[in-house]
Amino acid sequence: MDLINYVVRRLALIIPTLLGASLVMFVLTTLIPGDPALMRLGNFATAEQLKSLREEMGLDKPPYERYVLYLGGLLRGDMGRSWRTGNLVLDDLQARLPMSLELGVCSMLLAIAIGIPLGVWGAASQDSAVDYGGKVYGILGVAMPLFWGGLVLVYLFYFKFGIAPAPTGRIDMLVSPPRHLTGSYLLDSLLTGDLEVAELPAAWNEKYRKYLGITPPDDKDGCLQDVHWSAGLVGYFPTYSLGNLYASQFFEKANAELGGLDAQFARGEFAPLKTWLQKNVHQRGQCYPAADLVKLVTGQPLSHAALMRHLRAKLEPLYGV
Repeated sequence: MDLINYVVRRLALIIPTLLGASLVMFVLTTLIPGDPALMRLGNFATAEQLKSLREEMGLDKPPYERYVLYLGGLLRGDMGRSWRTGNLVLDDLQARLPMSLELGVCSMLLAIAIGIPLGVWGAASQDSAVDYGGKVYGILGVAMPLFWGGLVLVYLFYFKFGIAPAPTGRIDMLVSPPRHLTGSYLLDSLLTGDLEVAELPAAWNEKYRKYLGITPPDDKDGCLQDVHWSAGLVGYFPTYSLGNLYASQFFEKANAELGGLDAQFARGEFAPLKTWLQKNVHQRGQCYPAADLVKLVTGQPLSHAALMRHLRAKLEPLYGV
């Protein structure tokens, strides 16, 4: 019973600890100078836009009321939106959890692989160079700030010795990540069953025959027809398609509001469209997810309809289709 009572008491202390931590963080963020609405909308925002966003974010309410709303949101799992990405904070946390677990597990395995043998060796050889070296290594590992140690390792193994990849993210910028299954690149790479390089031409030709009824005469007109394929940069293709969808829907809305954009372009007049884009798209770019931004600007969810209308208007007179 003593153990149960102890555990219950310790668990009960979690509530005031979390409340105290949340209060301290709320007070600190409230006292920091700056306008969160201005940070989200940027310097080009109008007074009306800033006022609307402040009301949406609850910044027009007194601090105590905002804190109560903040706690209520936490209890519902609503942590608000990130001012940097425009996404829900919970969505960002869920998206980054697999990579955090991957990094933590790999770091722990590396620490175990180095720490346990070094500790056993040092214990078996007291007052030896190995013993003192292990103690110094342990003290430095605890005392050294992690971010500074990381910068030192990047400098040594990437800039100095050139044996580590560039510090540009989880993988090289020119390498496409594996198909998303768990969010962990290590697990996804094992589970996707990617083709070997030698198997790619035959697999490419088989899919071409299946979907298009065409058999490429050689690899130059097959799997090597585009540099993106041969370099493995297949992640670019969805971004091109999405860019076409966004651009056509924005252009259609701008043309409806400004009128005669094609005639303006023919006269070399691009300033009206640039101003429209700055006001409606650019200054909101990091404040909303892309799907929300499209709906906010055009009044419609993202759709292929505008792109299809553009393609028909452009191609039908040329090809009679």
